[in-house]
Amino acid sequence: MISKSSRLFSKTWIWRLVAVVGVLVLIVPTVLIALEQGRSGTQDPQVAALLARLESNPDDLEALISLGNLYFEEGVYWWDQNDMGRSLDAFERAAAYYESALRLEPDNADVRTDLGTMYYYQGQLRDSAEWLQAAVREWELALAYEPDKIETLYNLGIGYLALDQIEQARAMWQRVIEVAPDSADAQRAQQMLDQYGP
Repeated sequence: MISKSSRLFSKTWIWRLVAVVGVLVLIVPTVLIALEQGRSGTQDPQVAALLARLESNPDDLEALISLGNLYFEEGVYWWDQNDMGRSLDAFERAAAYYESALRLEPDNADVRTDLGTMYYYQGQLRDSAEWLQAAVREWELALAYEPDKIETLYNLGIGYLALDQIEQARAMWQRVIEVAPDSADAQRAQQMLDQYGP
């Protein structure tokens, strides 16, 4: 037989559990935002604001793309600082936000190009042909939506080069020159053609 005090203890325990869960529901979003900022090394209020927007609307395309762009820039910064661990972490985060954006708008050539670039960097950091192939696939898809996108054409040439597909790389750089002959991109493409000529 259960005593009266045991039953009271059981009811008190349940109410304590409900109170703890209630407090967690209130503080967990703030803690997640703080953890996201701490992991990324970014104490940028812009990141916090974008994360808050996503918390209230997970389908906020602009916030997803903006977070991808911020982590892209952070990854490049750490790459330039030769901190490959932080760089990889930032590129992974950028890719995740770009992937989410593409689920909402799959024909966005700009985001698809940036996602390909994140996969390329990950392929370089991981020394992985699979990531490099994923980058090439994203760039090819981006060109299906926007065939004359200079940045994508140039990047696709770099991706093909990384996969030892020299002729395909050269074809992309030649296309850059055809599309924008007087641009700085055409000059870079010509340098690549000269360097990896027949």
